[in-house]
Amino acid sequence: MPNLRFLKRIHSCPVESANGMNIPGDDTDGSASNEEKNAFFAYYKSTGIPHPSTWGDCPIKHLEGDDALSESTDNTISSLATSRSSELDVRANCPVFLAPSSRVPDMKFHHSPMYGIDGSLCKSIPMDGTPVSVSSPLFEGVMVNRVKGMGDEKYFDGRRRSFQWTLQGKFKRRIRFDHLVTGQDLGRPFRNVPNVGFIDKGLHLLKGRLPDVFESRLAGDKPKFEHAIINGCQHFRVEDPNQKGAIFNLMTDAEDGNIVEENSLLNDASVPKDGEKRKKYFAKLENLVKFHYETEYVYTFNFYANFFNMAKYSFELTPFVSIDLAPFFNGYPIYMAMLKDTSADENIIATEIWHKRLLDYDQKPGLLARIFANKKVR
Repeated sequence: MPNLRFLKRIHSCPVESANGMNIPGDDTDGSASNEEKNAFFAYYKSTGIPHPSTWGDCPIKHLEGDDALSESTDNTISSLATSRSSELDVRANCPVFLAPSSRVPDMKFHHSPMYGIDGSLCKSIPMDGTPVSVSSPLFEGVMVNRVKGMGDEKYFDGRRRSFQWTLQGKFKRRIRFDHLVTGQDLGRPFRNVPNVGFIDKGLHLLKGRLPDVFESRLAGDKPKFEHAIINGCQHFRVEDPNQKGAIFNLMTDAEDGNIVEENSLLNDASVPKDGEKRKKYFAKLENLVKFHYETEYVYTFNFYANFFNMAKYSFELTPFVSIDLAPFFNGYPIYMAMLKDTSADENIIATEIWHKRLLDYDQKPGLLARIFANKKVR
C-alpha cells in the first residue's frame, strides 16, 4: 500500500486501453484457435501487471522525492539515501516493465511510486539503479536493478553489459549453498522454438564443464534451467551486522554499481577471495554442501550479463548479429532476478521482465531463428 505522502500525486492506476494491443477478453468463443490464444495470455492476465499501453514514458526525469526508498524494516540492511534525483531524458513508449513475480506469494516491494491508491501495481520496479526495499516470507533486504537503455547509462558506458541486478539482505531460514539457485523457470512450453532437443544434447556433452548443480530441461511443457547462485553471481559478500563497522552500502559504497567481493566470514581458507575463482570453487558439489546461508548474516549478490538485451528482448551474439527471442516465450516472461530454495521447491525472490512484444500473439521469429527451428513456425 502506498505511503500517504504520495497519494496527492498518485491517485490511481491508468485505465486500460486496447490501443495497438490485441489482448482478448474472457468472453471469446471456445474454438481451438481461441483456446490457444487465451492460454497464451492467461499468465499475463493473472499477474495484475498494467496494460502495456499504460506503461508510459521511461526513464522519468527529475523524480526528486518520488524516488525515495521506503525505510527497511531491518536496520542492519544498508541505510540508503531517501531520495535520488535524476538528470535523465524522457523516452516515450517504454517497451519493458519489471514486475514482482506472482510466483512468490506475499513478496512486496516497498516503493510507493509503483502503486496506485488502491495498492494495485501501476509502475515498473525502477531499472535505473534506484535501490528499493523488498521483503518476502524468506527474505528481507534491498534490491538494485539496471537495464541498459532504461537509465543510468553511466554504469553501462564502456561495458558490454546489458543488465545488472544486486540483492542484499538477510534470509529468514537457514539454506545450504547447493539448495539456493537462480535461473529460469517457464510455465509454458516454447513456441516457434529452435531445436531444444539439440540444445539439451549440447548441454549434456558439456556436462563436464558445467557446474555440478546445474539442471536444464528445455524441452517439455515447463522449460527450466537452474544453477547455484554462489557459482553464478559475479560478486558475493557476507557480513555480520553485529561486528564493528558499517555494512556495505549499496548507495554510498556502490553508487556506480561496482560491488567488492568479501567472503571472509565463510571461515574457510580454501574459498578464493577473487570472484571468478570463487565461482569455479563452488562449481563442485562437494564444496557447496559444506556451507549454509545463515539467518544472522547479511548477504550481497551481484549479477550481470552481456548478451541478453532486455530492452529489445534479443540475444546479441555480436554487435551485428542478434536473435529476436520474444516470439519463443509463448506469452511468458523471463526472470530478471530469481532466488529459489530447491530443498523446499520454494521461490524466495523473483522479478519478471516483460516486453510489449511478448504479448504479440501473431509475432513470428526472424530469419536467423527460423533457420535453426525444430519445425515450421506458426
